[in-house]
Amino acid sequence: MATKKSIPVKVERNEKGDYSGQHGMLYAYFVEMQNGDKGSYKCKDVSNPKFKVGVEIEYEVEVKEGVSSNGMEYK
Repeated sequence: MATKKSIPVKVERNEKGDYSGQHGMLYAYFVEMQNGDKGSYKCKDVSNPKFKVGVEIEYEVEVKEGVSSNGMEYK
């Protein structure tokens, strides 16, 4: 995994990606960065997302490949 630094230009909730597991609820977000990176992440506190539009942040990129539950391939 590579550590990067950029500024989020778009942060949107993805309620369809929320997950409830043994450690509680995880809330899903889509993020688009100023440097062109795009991705998703989950957090425990829906009112305090890790990525905030306009605020520079260090983050790690982990590329995942697979097939979703509806049969769509992703990377």
